Amino acid sequence: MAEKLHKSLVSIKENKFIDKSKTTVCEILDLILEEQEKSNILTENTQARNIQTARIIKKMYISPMQIQKVNAVHINECLLETVNYSNSYIEKIYMLLSSVFNKAMLLQIINVNPFSIKGNIIKPRSNRPDKKVEAFTVEEHKAFLRQLEIKDYKYKLVFYILIETRNASSENA
Repeated sequence: MAEKLHKSLVSIKENKFIDKSKTTVCEILDLILEEQEKSNILTENTQARNIQTARIIKKMYISPMQIQKVNAVHINECLLETVNYSNSYIEKIYMLLSSVFNKAMLLQIINVNPFSIKGNIIKPRSNRPDKKVEAFTVEEHKAFLRQLEIKDYKYKLVFYILIETRNASSENA
């Protein structure tokens, strides 16, 4: 007990003390983004996408709320406001928001992550229809390869590797 009190006093003196009862959803979200940036574990594109996703979360009414006061009803109401985004974007919002509550648990700010209780948080479906992705036809594939031969594109070698990897996996199947 005395050791815990001593650590708390030291953290207050060093201005490292965090009043966990006042920590907001937005503050934890910013902490996650900062840690990701400093650790350099994400690609530049993934980091940029996470920042965009965070902007959406920061517009939610739960963002400035103390995380200890946020419950499943609040989260579900906010997620229902995302139905105009694509299903893949809703998934990103859901995952990042879940990470916020997971981080709050790790920091011992909350005792239970509402996302960890099955059926507690409902990920809505988009109002938008899913886009169907179709592979190239043989003719489109040949035209694509011809175009790569004509011009020196920045990612030309990447396209060749992807095409050959696909061809190799098809041959082995």
